[in-house]
Amino acid sequence: LCPPSRRSFGRIANLLRPTSTKVENHSAAQGSICKKTTPNIGKTCKNHYFSVAQKYTTSMSSEFFTDDVLKAIADGGTHVAFADISSFFTRISKSAVTRIIAKAIDDPVFLSFFEKAIAVELENLADLKAKAKVFPTSDIGVAQGNCLSPLLGNIILHDFDAKMNDGDCRCFRYIDDFIIVAPTARAAKARMNKAKELLSELNMELSAEKSVIAPIPITQSFEFLGIEFCNGWLRPGKKARNKFIESLKDIFKSSLHNMRTFKSSRGLEKQYSLIATLRKVDGMVNGWGKHFRFCNDEKFFEVLDKQIKILLDNYLLECKKIRQSRDPAEWQIILGVQQLGQIQRKPLIWPSTRQK
Repeated sequence: LCPPSRRSFGRIANLLRPTSTKVENHSAAQGSICKKTTPNIGKTCKNHYFSVAQKYTTSMSSEFFTDDVLKAIADGGTHVAFADISSFFTRISKSAVTRIIAKAIDDPVFLSFFEKAIAVELENLADLKAKAKVFPTSDIGVAQGNCLSPLLGNIILHDFDAKMNDGDCRCFRYIDDFIIVAPTARAAKARMNKAKELLSELNMELSAEKSVIAPIPITQSFEFLGIEFCNGWLRPGKKARNKFIESLKDIFKSSLHNMRTFKSSRGLEKQYSLIATLRKVDGMVNGWGKHFRFCNDEKFFEVLDKQIKILLDNYLLECKKIRQSRDPAEWQIILGVQQLGQIQRKPLIWPSTRQK
């Protein structure tokens, strides 16, 4: 199916990476398993909530998720409550998932390959020492960080999703986070209690630190999955906004530092040049804006554009100061425009003329 490859399963505190050399742990193999498993499981689950959960794992998950929440509010939802499943991936039973898949796919060879793909065998177990317990090598727990993990989570919780949407409440789940939209505060509270019961059957529980289980009226501002719902307005959440601005500041700061300190003999790395920096910032702004294109608070984006303009103005002003403080011949380097004299050449030799 694919060549053997070293596969990493995440990063721990001291930056040691647990690795596996199994063919089945290669991302291409896992991708093939997803393609075969997803449609068959969708038929077996006999409810559309598995398909909905899979939809949320795509690149447009935030837009899909937010749209579904708004539809539930339009259908009469007045209160919300949301929660995070504690240590979700470390609580998934591999054998339970395999049994569900076996009902959907009658293919012993595939099932054997699937079992090997979800098994975590660490090549560098000795190096990890005490921290090896962070990575699930037993039946309970799957590796976080590969493309199969969200699929396994959606399979094990397909019945949870169906029961949580039974009746007058709606529940939308993205991996280990879910939000309940209910017609009353009492209904929201009752549905959250039901979630606790259903999860306990799977040996799972809610995270006390990341959950807001008390019902919140939709007229009150609340934030979920990086989106702020503000009584008619949608905007990127505070954490997402701050992270975005700080990332831009770091790019400008790194560029200016390297412009000030590079040695003429070695030159400036092109990624820190003015042109490359502006191109990187442009790409980040464009990508971030498209990710939140469904948000409807235009004034928010106008304010953010003003912040970006201030950062750009300050950056260009500092670039001007650097130009004045350095050798004028280095300005082209700082701009990021290639110098012809620095291109490696392979000159042809003009033949010497012979006298007849």
